[in-house]
Amino acid sequence: MTLSNDKVNNRLWSVYIYLFSICYISVYIDYQLSPIFVWPILFISYYLIIFKGRVEPVLFLILGSKFITGFAVPTNNNAFVVVNVLVNYLPVIIVLSLHTLRGQHINVIKKYKFTICYLLLALGYSLPYPELALQMMVKEYIPILFFLLTAGVFYKKMDYSLIIPFIRALLISSLVVYLIPERFETNIVLNTLPLLNRVPSIETIDFISLDVFRNAGFFWDTRITGIICYVFIYICLIKNVRNFKFNLFIGTLVLLSTLSRGAIGVGVLLLLTYVFIGIIKGRFLNTVLLGAIISFVAVGSVLFEFVEVEDHFFDSFLLTSDNNALSQRSGFREYSLDNFFNHPFGTGVGSLKGIGPVRDIAIKGAHVHTVGDSFLFSKLGEMGVVGFLLFVLSLSEIILSRNLYSLIFMFGVFIQLTGTDLPDMKQFYFIFLILISNLNLKKDKLHANKV
Repeated sequence: MTLSNDKVNNRLWSVYIYLFSICYISVYIDYQLSPIFVWPILFISYYLIIFKGRVEPVLFLILGSKFITGFAVPTNNNAFVVVNVLVNYLPVIIVLSLHTLRGQHINVIKKYKFTICYLLLALGYSLPYPELALQMMVKEYIPILFFLLTAGVFYKKMDYSLIIPFIRALLISSLVVYLIPERFETNIVLNTLPLLNRVPSIETIDFISLDVFRNAGFFWDTRITGIICYVFIYICLIKNVRNFKFNLFIGTLVLLSTLSRGAIGVGVLLLLTYVFIGIIKGRFLNTVLLGAIISFVAVGSVLFEFVEVEDHFFDSFLLTSDNNALSQRSGFREYSLDNFFNHPFGTGVGSLKGIGPVRDIAIKGAHVHTVGDSFLFSKLGEMGVVGFLLFVLSLSEIILSRNLYSLIFMFGVFIQLTGTDLPDMKQFYFIFLILISNLNLKKDKLHANKV
């Protein structure tokens, strides 16, 4: 008795997704075993992209890039560079080569007029400081270019019934790792080796010590993990697929474990909107969900009363607190605004955020040389009022659609951008743009779950 093609394909996707989860967990068991899983992941990914014409593996590879590139050939810097290209860039180029831009793809790209104008303006604003601008090109503008070139292809080819179980599996894996007793010690070892694209230093160890309480996830970054969680929650709310409540539970649980204030804020706004819509439609059981979330946060608050967290996490949510999240970034904000008031049309891409020039920015008693957060304010300082408005219009045309969730999502993201720097996260920003834009473009219903 032979299996149908659909069953074979479903099993292949299941094995493929589980390989990512196992690979990430293996890093914390023994990272020298991780290559056993990395190379099959790369082989299957390229098979699906080239021979099956699938685009989802492009996103999967980028989402898993940290534990794939860092552990394909552990401690080998040359291998890191090669695998980084194989994971983050070559798949996008292959997709562009295989799926040449047709009329239907161009029609999708035309929907992003403000994004195109914003990218062109950024190129012009790169001329004053080309070396500093090049740093920002890699972080923000190349991902935007990739997004514009591939938006039409992903619109036609991408299936959220594969995206949702993939993200869910990695989030569950991050919870497994979070509960491993030796996680803290392992993080210190990993962060003193050239595996995670970080410079080994005493400062690195001091910084990672904060992760005792925070779930940094498979990106080893609490902010990105938090963003992945609220994007996952947003996708689930829009698509309302099978295992909906379980998906929301997993997304919320991991989100809270990151202790990422901006991300938690966006997630709470989305969940409150879900409850509000449920009450309006007469689904009063949704209030139980809200009660459960509030109870979880309350229990967490009680537990953290017995733990000293350096940045006074819960106080940082209070606008009246001297230690709230906005005041902690006030130095970046004030420095950027001063630059804007002196130069209303901006001083050029990278002039504030580029690494190199010696700047004197006071942050919590220390002095730093680069505007590292407060993205909206730094954008205002670097590209002036025109660049700032184009960025706002660009992100709005990508996020907004005819539903309340998208409006709340956009509001939450813009609030988060007053204190953090989401668009500076390299290829992850490409993932963010693709996942969100496709939600708003797609009108067809999600196909039956394949995994």
